[in-house]
Amino acid sequence: MRINLPKSFDTSTIASFYKEVMDHMKLLNPQHIIFDFTKLNFVRPSGIVALSNMINLIELFYPRTLIGYNTPDDYADRPRSYPAVDFLDDSLFFIKVMGYKLHPGSHERSTTNGLVDLKQGTFNKGYIDNTIEFLKGIVGLRDKSFSFLDTALTEVFNNIIDHSESPIGGSVFAQHYPKEKQIILSIADCGVGIPTKMSRKFHVDDKGQPLDTDAKLINFATYPRVSTKSNPRNRGVGLEVLNSIIRNNQGRLIILSNEGQFSYNSSTGILLSNASSHYSGTVLNLYFNTLEKEEEEDLSWDSL
Repeated sequence: MRINLPKSFDTSTIASFYKEVMDHMKLLNPQHIIFDFTKLNFVRPSGIVALSNMINLIELFYPRTLIGYNTPDDYADRPRSYPAVDFLDDSLFFIKVMGYKLHPGSHERSTTNGLVDLKQGTFNKGYIDNTIEFLKGIVGLRDKSFSFLDTALTEVFNNIIDHSESPIGGSVFAQHYPKEKQIILSIADCGVGIPTKMSRKFHVDDKGQPLDTDAKLINFATYPRVSTKSNPRNRGVGLEVLNSIIRNNQGRLIILSNEGQFSYNSSTGILLSNASSHYSGTVLNLYFNTLEKEEEEDLSWDSL
């Protein structure tokens, strides 16, 4: 079975691609699949983490299926002619899934905070520490906000491991885009999704309005002290704090989960929409503005 990567692989195409591939896997249970990258022209961090998770999931549930990867024949000779494949190679994606890089000159870029799997253990804390250091000096946040970001990311990572019901954990990847003056940090899992988890506990919001769409359930998950937590190490403030930090940074936040999408940016505020297809899991995208200094809205645990 040949799986053609879309020309543009980002949050707008993840859900439909994921559903199509996994539906075919269930229907055909193929002995051999090939991920074809020859038509891929554009990829964002969200696409990288979603694809990494998908491959981990296929390896877990279809252990007898052989997985191959097809890239442009002349990539090794002309890597800069294929920027999306070159980006994946430099992000160490192919080393992760194939065991080797496609081009001998490929190396992790200074603008990249590498692709890693999120699993139980202390390694996740090391990645958070690296992420904070990666952001410092580039993003205009105060020291207090970096401390809150550390705590919020820890909670998000813990939620993936403890609550998402993702059989493979998740993946995380960050990329600095100097020309766009932003850093994108993408975190994804293959769990039941925020709406599914929220709907088990909440049916109306704090004003008594029905939570009758997946987008509304995701939105409500960002409200103060709203949590489905069952583990005492999680405080129920991960998404709330991340949302506040992004607001202060005048950045963007996009959450894709099940059939809903939550988007926030400083110019349009909150937008709720339907996903292009059902996504079994959650993709969280944080867009940090590297130009703006943080607005002086204070963060404290007492106010959360």
